[in-house]
Amino acid sequence: MCWNRRMDAAQLRSVADELYASPIDTFTASRNARAAEEKKRGAASLAEAIRALTKPTSAAWAMNALVRSSPAALEPVASLRDRIESITAAGDRDDLREATRDRHAVVARLVEDARSLAAESGVSLSVASSAELSDAVLAALADTDVEAALRTGRLVTLPRTGGMAASDIRALVAAPPDGLAQNRDDPDAEEGGADSDTGDEGGDTPHHRAPPGGNGHRSILTDGSARSSRGRRRGSESSTTEQRRLERDLAAAEGAEATARADRLTRETEREVLATRLEGIREDLARKRDAVRVAEEELADAEDRLDSVVADIRSRELEWKRTEAVVRRLRRTSARSTEGPES
Repeated sequence: MCWNRRMDAAQLRSVADELYASPIDTFTASRNARAAEEKKRGAASLAEAIRALTKPTSAAWAMNALVRSSPAALEPVASLRDRIESITAAGDRDDLREATRDRHAVVARLVEDARSLAAESGVSLSVASSAELSDAVLAALADTDVEAALRTGRLVTLPRTGGMAASDIRALVAAPPDGLAQNRDDPDAEEGGADSDTGDEGGDTPHHRAPPGGNGHRSILTDGSARSSRGRRRGSESSTTEQRRLERDLAAAEGAEATARADRLTRETEREVLATRLEGIREDLARKRDAVRVAEEELADAEDRLDSVVADIRSRELEWKRTEAVVRRLRRTSARSTEGPES
């Protein structure tokens, strides 16, 4: 793409900031309108780059909204990551258990904040989207480059846990900043040095060819000395390269060991936390079962009392009816006796 990379990249990031801060349902229309505007202005390459910007997923849009509304939203992630690294190095299980609880709290709070912001904008996040947000925060807790990607506010999609290559992290972000994840790229240094005589052995060069009429024996000795010197240099370079490779392998192994140790401590801590939680749930269930049993007993007692009251009411109704019948009979008798003498 033939466009002024420095100037247009900055312009593209500026446009992307506007677009990824806009409502998700207007993204496509806003992007296309802005691309048309730049094309009309004569910036065809920039217009093409703008039109290539991808609409964010709902979960990515919610995370963008979170970091834009509160630039300090991810500060707990950075501080907790540093804390977990220190605790892991010390191997303190009690502190790691507490940090694990704090990690769950940080993840839950950020996911809820993102969901709330989305709901305020009329965007409903599914359970799967909420899981993506949770996974993204966990990935940021484990990786500073992932956190940096989240902080751009221009996420197209969300990161995943389990490790990501530099290219994968940059692909998360629309118009990624130049320095994003660049420290992950560690290409091997050129090996073999810059010796211009590499591959000269056996060749007919001025350094090897004996001059006419000269001392051939001396030329052979000189040539052999040169080859020996080159061999020593190559041996030294090979040794240095091998040393660098061994140092890299050692660093990688130590990093893997530290990661495995941290993972083991984390899993053991989570297991203990889950065991404690399970025990609490069992105790709570037992209390609720006791409460249910008491409630059932109280219900049975209430039903017995109700049956007794109903029976009593029915008995009284029968008495009232008998009493009413007696009263009516007496009234009729009294009325007849009163009518008799008068007639």
